Amino acid sequence: MGLVLFYLSAAPLLADQFGLFTYRVVGDTVEITDYPTTEVGGVDIPAEIDGKPVTSIGEYAFAGCDGLTSITVPEGVTILNFRAFRNCPSLITISLPSSLDVIGEEAFFGCVELISVRILGGVTTIGRYAFSDCHDLASVTIPSSVTSISNYAFRNCIALVSITIPSNVTTLSYSAFRGCSGMESFFVEAGNLQFASAEGVLFDSVRNWLVQCPARKVGAYAIAANVTTISTEAFYGCSELTSVAMPEGLIGIGTEAFYGCTGLTSVNIPSSVKSINSGAFYGCSGLTSVNIPANVSYLGSTGYQAFSGCSGLMAIDVEMGNVQFSSVGGVLLNAAQTAVILCPEHKDGGFAIPSSVTIINDGAFADCIRLTSVTIPEGVPRIGTGTFVSCSALTSVTIPSSVTYFGDGAFAGCGALTSVTIPAGVTYLAAVFLGDAPSSVSSTAFAGSAQEFTIYYLSGSAGFATPKWHFWAAFPLDEAPSPSQTWLLGHGYPLDTDLGSDPNGNGVRLLMAYALNLDPNQNLSGSLPVPITSADS
Repeated sequence: MGLVLFYLSAAPLLADQFGLFTYRVVGDTVEITDYPTTEVGGVDIPAEIDGKPVTSIGEYAFAGCDGLTSITVPEGVTILNFRAFRNCPSLITISLPSSLDVIGEEAFFGCVELISVRILGGVTTIGRYAFSDCHDLASVTIPSSVTSISNYAFRNCIALVSITIPSNVTTLSYSAFRGCSGMESFFVEAGNLQFASAEGVLFDSVRNWLVQCPARKVGAYAIAANVTTISTEAFYGCSELTSVAMPEGLIGIGTEAFYGCTGLTSVNIPSSVKSINSGAFYGCSGLTSVNIPANVSYLGSTGYQAFSGCSGLMAIDVEMGNVQFSSVGGVLLNAAQTAVILCPEHKDGGFAIPSSVTIINDGAFADCIRLTSVTIPEGVPRIGTGTFVSCSALTSVTIPSSVTYFGDGAFAGCGALTSVTIPAGVTYLAAVFLGDAPSSVSSTAFAGSAQEFTIYYLSGSAGFATPKWHFWAAFPLDEAPSPSQTWLLGHGYPLDTDLGSDPNGNGVRLLMAYALNLDPNQNLSGSLPVPITSADS
């Protein structure tokens, strides 16, 4: 059976002019498509043009109109399209019609002086980022017709103090009010079947799910006994919160649930908790110690653990009986103690990694600014990406002969590191210098390097020479290597390797391996994500 493709072309929609308004006719209606960005003051959008009703404000129609101070949208308009009024920084007032149905994505994004918005009945959807970064927005009236408030709809509206969720809202993104640092309370209208509020905190209707705590919640807060889940970003930016009492029966703590709660000094995680997601306590600089209960089986993804970014954290302890995790000297390991997962950022002095360890997670010691020395045991084959990044007090690292690979930025930002002994097993294909040449260099500086080892340096850097510098081939670069080029070098490929190639012949191009952060030197034919397709596709 053959496949026939038809390419259909609609009649062009020609733009026309009505005073300062550019518009186009769509069927029997009109859409405003543009307005001069140089105009200042107020503007009244016409209700009809040439006898046809204006029903739509097009994408970017008034975007970047720096001098507009007020806008009246006429009755009959049903949709404000993508970025219709984005970045109108002088806009103070907006009059919206009762005919309006959809406030599109980023419709008023960045209207920083917009003070209040009264949305009339008829609107059902407030799109993604619709009022994001409207810093002066202090009052919003949401009608009962609204059923959906999308992702980041009111993000960074720092002047908002309270918000009332109407009775018909069934979809409310966890990030809808992210960054509303002045928010003191959420209220939910009676009759809402999906959401409820108590003490200004937003819950699902049966109060098993804590959805959002207002950012200005101050002091101690006790979570209700029947809550089983703390939602993603639930306490995001609650910097004045000092303690949170979690109930026995709590099962999950969502991604970035307590992100940026800098005033939080202690947290008692109940034994019922099974998962604490990525970045759950990121930026909780006041936390000094934490105890992981025996039932916890998940602590976030590699490189972004639940307690990453806790700059005051000295120790992570794990209860006996946990089958997934353990702790040695306050450092988090897997239960078998074969992998280092995370070192708390405020751990000081030296640390000897247990001899049973063969894996050190990427970023495991990142930002440990008080760590002075680390001993890595024989048997560890690789030092991954950013493993010791920004360990500014680190003066020495003992690396065993088993290590044959260093990831990107493994020791980046370790300004106090005076010596690292590179084992003979490491094979280098390239070195990239981003500054002038060192004043002296030993012939054994890159011992064990591959036959094709090459020095790259930035054009204009002093002290280098081409085609050979000291003992090695050397070539200038017009600019610093891109992330993809650095990745190529780190996996043993020349700088100019075509990312579209498949050097191993396993059906996986280098570009795909780079995008998915896979090791291109392994057989990747069975490592790619499997697309989900419908049964009749």
